[in-house]
Amino acid sequence: MMDETTHIELHGKRFTYEQYRGNPPSFALLFAAAYTRKSRATCLCNGNHAQLYLTYRSGIYFLARMPETGHQHADHCPFYESPTQQSGRSAYTEKAIVEKDGFYQINLGVPLTIKRELELQERTTANPDSSTSNASIKLLGVLHLLWQVSSNNRWFPILYGKPVTKRHWRNVAYFLTEAVSRIQSRNDELSELLYIIPAFDKERYAEQHAHFLNFMHDVLASGTEQAVKLKTPKQLKLVLGEIKSIEFATFNYEVRFKEFGTKFYLNKEIYQRAADSYALGLSSVKANDARCIAVASVSSTKKGFFLIENLVLMPATQNYIPFDSSYEKRIADLLVEQSRKFEKPLRYDHQQLTLPDFELLDTHTRIPMEIYGMVSNVDYNERKRKKTAIYRDSGTPHWSWDLTHQVTPPSFPAPS
Repeated sequence: MMDETTHIELHGKRFTYEQYRGNPPSFALLFAAAYTRKSRATCLCNGNHAQLYLTYRSGIYFLARMPETGHQHADHCPFYESPTQQSGRSAYTEKAIVEKDGFYQINLGVPLTIKRELELQERTTANPDSSTSNASIKLLGVLHLLWQVSSNNRWFPILYGKPVTKRHWRNVAYFLTEAVSRIQSRNDELSELLYIIPAFDKERYAEQHAHFLNFMHDVLASGTEQAVKLKTPKQLKLVLGEIKSIEFATFNYEVRFKEFGTKFYLNKEIYQRAADSYALGLSSVKANDARCIAVASVSSTKKGFFLIENLVLMPATQNYIPFDSSYEKRIADLLVEQSRKFEKPLRYDHQQLTLPDFELLDTHTRIPMEIYGMVSNVDYNERKRKKTAIYRDSGTPHWSWDLTHQVTPPSFPAPS
């Protein structure tokens, strides 16, 4: 098997990406010294020696690739970025997501301010994430962008040179925070608009809770009785985390995030909207072998309760790899079990886009993986027809599992 370890040189030191990702705090002193001297890092994933640079946001140092250099890295390198056409980003116009100087500028198509006279109307109208506009990015698109920029849609089976079979929220949240630090929405840092639920820390819980309340200060202030009387516009912010439970309680649904003690509330209409749009994500909340990741836009009531105004759900495996069907989950789990390196292409706001279900990254070239399970869905059958035609006409090597012919999945292509 080829050596897929990504080595990095920075400030006279050499280390692997796996070491950096597995224990980011241990690199704080090295990164601080290099940042002060404006030293550039070099990625040694292949012969291109693509440069990396350090950013410093919210008290944390991050390694990032130089703009427009994602394609210069090896396919297996974590700094590699798939061409735009290999994800849902291809369906947006240029105004929706712009990458420049290592940062992303997004046109957020999610209302974070609601005028009082329009409050009831906006809450009861159609799902704002159902808009067909390609000039802005909606909540699901934001979630997928963060998952891709943070490489959480990829699986790396080696850390510290040892096999890994489990991914934890602590690392997931850390690299989501890194991704958020590189994204702006118009004139705002996304980190000022979106709160990522941190990993639970018993000793720091009071500090974490105070930080959350401070983050939500404007939201709480706009929900007070005085703000309502003055018809001050209602302020919203975004919250991202793993759903622990959604239970009906008297009048509304009570939503709890894992790793977090604060309760959120969801009315029946918005719950039903989420149930209709994200049934697989909702069913993953109570599953023992799956997770449900959510992004919610949140406001505050007069009594200081947090109310979810809009909600998107993404089902994921125990290792936080997104999936779109139970068959995909089965394959993702099997790939992890076999210590394979792979990626889940994400559709963002464009769920009808034709993309492979997964891609193997540890083969000589990237190998698309297709799972054909549905037989009675017209749109699905049309995408299946397009996919098979593309592979047939291009001669592209690929792996497929057609459940209409095989009950068990065929063997995966051998790693190079």
